[in-house]
Formats: sequence, C-alpha cells, structure tokens
Amino acid sequence: MIKAHNPAVLISFDYCDRLSDPIIERTLPWVDVGFFSCHDESDAFVKQFLQDKVQRGMKLAVATFGEKGSLAWDGKVWTACGIYPAGKVVNTVGAGDSYIAGFLSGLLRNEPIDECMRIGSRVAAQVVSVFEPWVTEES
Repeated sequence: MIKAHNPAVLISFDYCDRLSDPIIERTLPWVDVGFFSCHDESDAFVKQFLQDKVQRGMKLAVATFGEKGSLAWDGKVWTACGIYPAGKVVNTVGAGDSYIAGFLSGLLRNEPIDECMRIGSRVAAQVVSVFEPWVTEES
C-alpha cells in the first residue's frame, strides 16, 4: 500500500506526455502518485525515468503506453499490466483519465498495485468503446 505524505490526503498528478516539463521537478516532493503517458519512449528510458521520480520523492510512478498497457514502480517492485480488451475502439478521448480514475479508486480501497492497474485498464476499455465519453444531461 502506498503511504501518502499526509495520511488523510493522497495527491496524484497526471503529467500526460510532458516528460521534460519543469512542473515535474517542482511537484516531486508533494506527489504521491505520478502518471506519465509514454507512447514512444524505449523501455530502458521509461524504467530509468520512473525510478528517478520515485527516488526523488514520489511514492509511485506509473507509465501508460496506450494499447501496450502500463508499468508502475514503487521503489521496490516493477508491476506491469496489459490492456483490458475493449469490444470496439470508437474514441480514445478520456482513456488516460479513465485509467487514472480507476487506478486511484482501487488505491483508495487499499487494493494492491497490480489490481489498481487492472481496474484502470477495465475502466479505460469501457470509455474507448463509446463515441461520446462525456457525461451530459439529456434535454
């Protein structure tokens, strides 16, 4: 289980694909779980990148690879997860945000990291299979 800096608060940050943005350095000491979208980077780069972020303050660093799954580093153990099969991919808008929401819902229920990743993958698969993932009120 990831222990937050403040036990009453869990701070996560979605850095998207901005792997060199200065905000990463400014927020490292306060972020418990960092999410990074890593579509084109090599495995060696991603592993070194995630290790660096945890060594310098994050409790857990997670890289997502779209249809190639995700990888997490907690400072001790690497955890990899594939994707959850989507019936038909219609629209990928919101897939990353949905993954993060599912992941964090598991983490807040004290699920192990591998289960958090599976939950995130399932939620993302549901979102990419609908055309309009935004929740709207009907007229």
